[in-house]
Amino acid sequence: MKSQMSSATVPIAEPAGLPVRRSRVWLVLTMAVATAAYAVAGCCLVALTWDGAGYVFNTIQRGHPAIPCNRYSDYPFLCVLFIFSRLINDPRWLAAIYGLVLALLPLGSLLLSFHFLSGPQLRSLRIWPVLGILLSALPGQVFLTAEAVSLAQVSWAVWAIVAAEISASSLVWLAILTLFLFYLHPMAALTYAVAGALFFGKTRLAIRQRRIDVWLGIAFLGLAAIRLWYGLVTANSYERGEETFAQNYLAFCNALPSLRMLPFVYLLGLAILGGAAGRLGQRLAVWLSGVTLGLLLLYGLAWAADPKLWVAAFSFRRFLLVGTLPLVALGALHWWYENGSVTAQDPENRRKNWGPVMLSCAAVFFFVFVTQAFTWRQELARFQADLNACAKAVANVDDLSWIPGTPLNHWASTPLSCVIQGQKVKKLFALHSGDIRGRAIFLFPDIWFRPRNRWFEFELSRQASSNSR
Repeated sequence: MKSQMSSATVPIAEPAGLPVRRSRVWLVLTMAVATAAYAVAGCCLVALTWDGAGYVFNTIQRGHPAIPCNRYSDYPFLCVLFIFSRLINDPRWLAAIYGLVLALLPLGSLLLSFHFLSGPQLRSLRIWPVLGILLSALPGQVFLTAEAVSLAQVSWAVWAIVAAEISASSLVWLAILTLFLFYLHPMAALTYAVAGALFFGKTRLAIRQRRIDVWLGIAFLGLAAIRLWYGLVTANSYERGEETFAQNYLAFCNALPSLRMLPFVYLLGLAILGGAAGRLGQRLAVWLSGVTLGLLLLYGLAWAADPKLWVAAFSFRRFLLVGTLPLVALGALHWWYENGSVTAQDPENRRKNWGPVMLSCAAVFFFVFVTQAFTWRQELARFQADLNACAKAVANVDDLSWIPGTPLNHWASTPLSCVIQGQKVKKLFALHSGDIRGRAIFLFPDIWFRPRNRWFEFELSRQASSNSR
């Protein structure tokens, strides 16, 4: 009887590998939901938003990857687009493929972050790349070709490597990602500076200090200075104009509908940190996270359903990296609680499972981004129908009066009008009648109207030329 009573009161221990297997299940589900969102967006031709239409048109029309503003890291993605243009005659299919290829950046960054945050004291940190790559980037994610958006998302893979123990493989990946970011966007200087600060903070707060972290911190701060200098030296007139205070203030005002989503993400981060630090119970932290995600979903759906609201995503891109830094700070505090403080000695603290919250974040991302993608597809359908119904060879906003205030109110709507029609272009759109004069088109050389030896064939060339004269 005594032995039976004692055996009944002793809890049965879980198998050692069970928490790891459960963690992997949550990771797989999170990745699957995020991948599904990008797949739907790619099929809805989200890659054609704003500059994306210019990227697609310019690359397949010129017959080689058209690199904008010395962003050489765009080359492999545009190269895929160019190769497929030799095999496929429908530019809409090419745009869908391009969107799916671009989705490799956020998804690859998320996967790398999960890989490097795989140690017993690091698994709970995987929630932060989910917040940073999916949620803090969500207000600007629809601008799929914006290098500033990709930079902020790929930066999380760099910071995940910083949080982990440095090994030979992590140094290889760190070198690859660092080089990629260098030629992706000038804001890479801020990514390097943050990585350097994290390396130095790691050496000061960790129980075990490693000399390699100090040298890597120095190297990244040096890289930040070099990238800043390189950006100033190579900046063209467009980039210099974008750096002015007046331009940034105007962009901030325009981006307010999108910026209002960030406080929900910060509140979610605070709830997670409170649970990780033991300030909140696990159940209370998860409950607060669910409430915050619910509010974010409600606001996000209303925002994504109205193109006149999510047009702010165009301006939000320049604030995305700065907007994600509070999450980096919260994640760094979480790392300290797991690795550098007395709570790191508590095994119970490490067993906190944020898997359901991670999946919920991916679900919110899915519903908001898919809603936004479908509204963009509706805008494209309306644009194409009105363009076909227009009696003029070259239409403008006087003919399509609904365009101002929508994402189509952009210079790239001219190449967009070509892509959505197919290889044979019968009509063109220009924001202003003066943008098209004979064979010269605003922002593009005279290759546009060459009906031969180019990808697009312009059936309206003679009529458009005669009308413009």
